Amino acid sequence: MSSMPNIEVHKYGGTSLSSFERIQAIALKTQAYQVEHNVQVVLVLSAMGDATDKLMNAAYALSKEPDLAALDVLLSVGEQQSCALMAIALKALGLQARVYSGGAAGLYTDACHGQAKIESVEVKSLQHALQVGVIPVVTGYQGVSPQGQVTTLGRGGSDLTAVVLAHALSVRCLIYTDVEGVYTADPRVIEGAKQLPMASMSSMLLFSELGAQVMQPLAVEYALNHQVSLSIHAAQHAQSEGTRLSISGDHLECDLRGVVIDSSVTEIHLTHVEDEGALNRLLQRFRLHGVCVDLLGTAVYAGQVRCWVMVLQEAHHLWCLEALNAAGIQYTLRTGLSRVSLVFNPMQALFETAERVAESIQVIPLRRLNTAQRLTYLVEQSEALILAQQWHDLLMLHLNKNFTKSEALFEEGVSSIKG
Repeated sequence: MSSMPNIEVHKYGGTSLSSFERIQAIALKTQAYQVEHNVQVVLVLSAMGDATDKLMNAAYALSKEPDLAALDVLLSVGEQQSCALMAIALKALGLQARVYSGGAAGLYTDACHGQAKIESVEVKSLQHALQVGVIPVVTGYQGVSPQGQVTTLGRGGSDLTAVVLAHALSVRCLIYTDVEGVYTADPRVIEGAKQLPMASMSSMLLFSELGAQVMQPLAVEYALNHQVSLSIHAAQHAQSEGTRLSISGDHLECDLRGVVIDSSVTEIHLTHVEDEGALNRLLQRFRLHGVCVDLLGTAVYAGQVRCWVMVLQEAHHLWCLEALNAAGIQYTLRTGLSRVSLVFNPMQALFETAERVAESIQVIPLRRLNTAQRLTYLVEQSEALILAQQWHDLLMLHLNKNFTKSEALFEEGVSSIKG
């Protein structure tokens, strides 16, 4: 049997696969990349464009609470479509390619439909394919349960698929997306956002947990814990330098800076939780399954924990409500909100100024949280973008050393931000 070739895992997101032309372009790019870099690529793909959203909408058209196991089967169709088309495109170029479902690729999960946890990985089938020159095209976002059923890994789960396979194969992982890399804010909506050529994984994890759409938080955490070499690149640029994520990021703590908008979050108030341990166990379960929760306040009364507000992404809404119902926890919720976070280390340097900037544009938060590394506002969706832009302008003033703590120049700075 021939020796194992040099291998890389390349993951492409849905926007990069949104048309037949883009799929063909990635096939050509993969062909050229393998020759230029003398490597063999494992492709991990998301669904085409907004295919997952369309499938989700179809399910909700039939039921307000669709069965999660059936929903997983439905949603898995999106990745199967993109992978089948990619394999066809690769073979049309004269390359060998084979489609692998998550289960066929060796991703074995628990039976928690909608937010499955990967329990074990077995990549012998991929290794055999690579040894004979076949390009594995793996469906992202999914695995197989002990009962042999399709499971999905939560929103953005294709990132996790790629990182887990890269670790199992002991190779580097490249994440291709529709932006050049990691920025100080989303460059598609925030003017003046700056690309970071390098970032620590710890800061990337915080950005992801707060709603940055670059990578799934669980995937970043897995890469950090398992020391996976990881970088983020623009899918449409052949020579994208991107952003390299540093595993040992102690020397990069200064890179912990930026503004993150999570445009659609749900606020949940919990009542009648039996004890603090019950709440902690629930939050641990959320964490294990990749659901990031902002716990903005708790109070204990006569042995009961009352969570004043728990904020999570609306993409996790259905799964979390089912978990709360199963635990017998009463709750009320409010949807259609946004979370805006200013991330800086140390946050104390910008906290008071950021608060005053928000006041100057008459944004009053529904909830607020400040820590050593961030200031987070929960606001109406109509206020999110303007607040994020003003905070980012403030951040750039500070980083460009045009910001001063003197009261006179501080007032001038606020005036310039208001424009």
